[in-house]
Amino acid sequence: KDLAVKKLLFLGSGGSGKSTLFKQLRFLYGHGALPPGARRNNMLRMKDFIYVQMIDQMRLVLDNGIRQVKKGSVEHKHIKLSDAGEQAAQLLRSSKSKEVTEIIADALEVLWKEPAVKAVYDMRELVSPEIYYDSKYFWDNVKTISAKDYVPTIRDLRRVQPERPTVSAAVWANKDRLQYKDHIYAQIVEQMRLSLECIEILKEEEEEWKDIELTD
Repeated sequence: KDLAVKKLLFLGSGGSGKSTLFKQLRFLYGHGALPPGARRNNMLRMKDFIYVQMIDQMRLVLDNGIRQVKKGSVEHKHIKLSDAGEQAAQLLRSSKSKEVTEIIADALEVLWKEPAVKAVYDMRELVSPEIYYDSKYFWDNVKTISAKDYVPTIRDLRRVQPERPTVSAAVWANKDRLQYKDHIYAQIVEQMRLSLECIEILKEEEEEWKDIELTD
């Protein structure tokens, strides 16, 4: 078997293009060069980011969007959640889960069917610009994403958005707010890491991304 295997050794100094050459070979000749299960593992790493987007974005709809509607900050003052919607909203607000479990998925599904939530999403640029357009895609597919055997697809990856570093107004009003500086820095670093991972995976999977390179 070993005699039938062709092996290549890439030698060169740092920045000479060894990794780039390997990635181009992987792109041109498929996933045969990937270690067993590597592509699946790459995709599975993205699940947590998708979960965070689905949960946090719905919380933005509830806490920023619907709250402003209730205060009369925007039109459509008649918009409100149904009793089932209020129960689902309470569950989502109180949950500390970072995973779209079956219970969280049910709550998201109920909320996404609420006319009030749909209305706030449609008015997102007015009531809460932090609500991403692509979050709709994940809410539409909440049952698929909450399945235990779910593996993100390239289509999913193209829609996940890095979470913006945020701190609540209450924190900024605190005279000791500088203690939260490290928290903000950690978020910035984590989200940059996500962006770089997404770029690497897309370069491996999508032809239009293959020539994208970071500058020195």
